Amino acid sequence: MKRFVFLSLSILATLILVPSCVTVQAPVGTLPVIGTFVSNPSTVNSGATSTLLWNVTGATSVTLDQGIGQVDVAGTRVVGPTQSTVYTISATNSAGTVTRSATIIINSAPPIGTPPVIIQFSTNPSTTNSGGTSTLSWNVTGATSVSIDQGIGQVNAAGTGVVSLAKSTIYTLSATNSAGTVSRSAVITVSSAPPVRTPPVILEFSSNLNSDNTSTLSWNVTGADQVSIDQGIGIVNAVGTKLVSPATATVYTLSATYAIGNSTNDIGTITRSVTVRASVSGTP
Repeated sequence: MKRFVFLSLSILATLILVPSCVTVQAPVGTLPVIGTFVSNPSTVNSGATSTLLWNVTGATSVTLDQGIGQVDVAGTRVVGPTQSTVYTISATNSAGTVTRSATIIINSAPPIGTPPVIIQFSTNPSTTNSGGTSTLSWNVTGATSVSIDQGIGQVNAAGTGVVSLAKSTIYTLSATNSAGTVSRSAVITVSSAPPVRTPPVILEFSSNLNSDNTSTLSWNVTGADQVSIDQGIGIVNAVGTKLVSPATATVYTLSATYAIGNSTNDIGTITRSVTVRASVSGTP
């Protein structure tokens, strides 16, 4: 019995003193650290660009997706996505791989901004005769391009231009910048040719000898704008009489004038004359 106990104790001691045969795994190590990975700006308009910025420590390999590939452990990259995109950075070493993502959002439309302002677009005169002229005047602020139709084309932001017209015409000014285009129109009306007026009618222009050896001029005119008699008499009514006593035989001429058109130069005149004999003393 004592022998068995001794052998058991010997075996136990041997097991304690002999190293274990179990394999212990080596420590995992430290994963890379992604200190920074951002997009700046994170929201852009369509067609604009953004910058990716990153800083990684403890990595043996750093990559960016979306077709970029291997990059340095720290750096920047300008990207211009056409739609909202998530970019992912991957940092790897013997301990494993870590990732981080950054999103760039694309606005569906750029901000509207401020359109140009048309301060003035006018015509002077606004009505003219066929073949006449008018002056266009304009003043625009905030535009990168200003134009007028009807064959005028590109113009400065402020200015004037003389146009000649054969018919009524609408002119449209367009002012453009990145926010869009604004327009304003101005009309020049061409008057039709004035109707041809019927000349005045001198119904009567005569002289009558009086008993006192003077003479009386008598007249009757229709359709005239003005009636006048020479020999110092001047402007008279369309119907009237005038006592005259010339020292010598004298011709008196009545003039009836009228406006043919709109211009003060478009004047028509018709005349008629009578002769008055000289006044003498005594009984005629």
